[in-house]
Order: sequence, then structure tokens, then C-alpha cells
Amino acid sequence: MCGRSSNDLAELIHKLPCILIAYARRYLGYRNGIVAKQRPSFFDTKFHEVLMRSDTHRLVKRFRKVELARAGGHRQMLTGGTAIYNASHYRLSVFYDLAKIAVNRLAFSLGHELESFNAIAVAITPGWLRSEMMLENFGVSETNWRAALQPTNIGDQPAAPADFALSESPRYVGRAIAALAADPYRIRWNGKSVSSDQPATGYGFTDLDGSRPDLWRFIEEVREAGLEGDYDKYR
Repeated sequence: MCGRSSNDLAELIHKLPCILIAYARRYLGYRNGIVAKQRPSFFDTKFHEVLMRSDTHRLVKRFRKVELARAGGHRQMLTGGTAIYNASHYRLSVFYDLAKIAVNRLAFSLGHELESFNAIAVAITPGWLRSEMMLENFGVSETNWRAALQPTNIGDQPAAPADFALSESPRYVGRAIAALAADPYRIRWNGKSVSSDQPATGYGFTDLDGSRPDLWRFIEEVREAGLEGDYDKYR
């Protein structure tokens, strides 16, 4: 059902939903949307143990062996919105909402399973990420991204909303991941859901322009309170 075995990462990611459904049927007693009446013994099987059983997907198996064999390993997952924010906010649609919540929960549950290996799982959410697609949409580049905040359109592209002033480069969340990976005491972050700003404040790094943008705090303290805020105070 999932096709032939592959060592290609892109193909593996594409097949991941199919793989998980197959495992649910085989190991969790899941059939046609109904869980078996009796608790299957495999309910107590850890996630990494299920993946290690796979002979079909050798790439996953090798990756898990390397990750768990290295004491103090780490797994960081990018998402949109912290667990606290997503718990009280509906996010666009059912599918989008579930996708954002699921990643935070995955970090929490994986953290419990990886703890015995002295490894961690953390969910990290950037704020307004200035990805290549976002910059292209506003007709700017990383060097002149603030031009998108001007009241006039740039070429045929729309001007960015005012909150774009608190956007962050991909390097910012990248530096958060690097800082966590380099921290010998990173176990304190295990299972948590954080924004880019939290590691930045804790480890003392900044974005490329020397600032620490904190869009999620701005949303909570200013936007949702119906107030007018000074963007400079939040970066």
C-alpha cells in the first residue's frame, strides 16, 4: 500500500501518512476507524520502537538508531503558535488547526519517550517568518524587507500589513535550534513549546539586525487587547 522501499527523504516524507496508517492498523488494532475493544499490547509500544520494527523504511530505521545511540540527542519540530496560544485560539480551519496543535503535542509526548535516553524533543514556533516566499510576495528581499511596510505598493505586489514590522528572518529560529543543540543542559527544554524569542532571551542571541522580535507577545498584549502598540518595544 505504501509502495516500495525508498532511501529518499522527500519520498519518505510524502509517504509518512500512509506509513502511520499502516502502523496503526498493524500495531494498534485500528480497523476502519474503530479501535479494538480489548486494549492491544502494542498500546504500550514506544514510537521509536515501532519505527525500529520497520524493514520497509530503512532510512527511518537508520536515523532512529543514530539519534537514540547518541546520548543527549535532540529533536526540534517547527510549527506555528505555541501550545499555550493554540490551546485557546481557533487557527483558520479544522485541518490547519489540528496540524498546528499536533506538532506541539508530538514534542510533548516524544519528550517523555526520549527522556530515558537523555534526549529531548522541543516544538519551536517562529513569529512572522520572512521566508523566501513571503519576501517574494511583498516584492522585497532580506536586505530591504522594511520597504514592504511603506504605505504604497511595490510594483504589482501589495504592501505588507503593519505587523510585518515584527517579522523575523529564518536565521532567528535557526539560531534558536543551534543554541538548544549546543546547550549541555538542554534537558530543561524537553517536551516544551517555545517561540524563537524564548531561547533568544535565554541564550542571548539576536536576529540578523540585532533585534529580538516577539510577535506572539505583541499579539497577546496589544493586538488582542485592542490597543495601539509600539512595534519597536517588541523587537
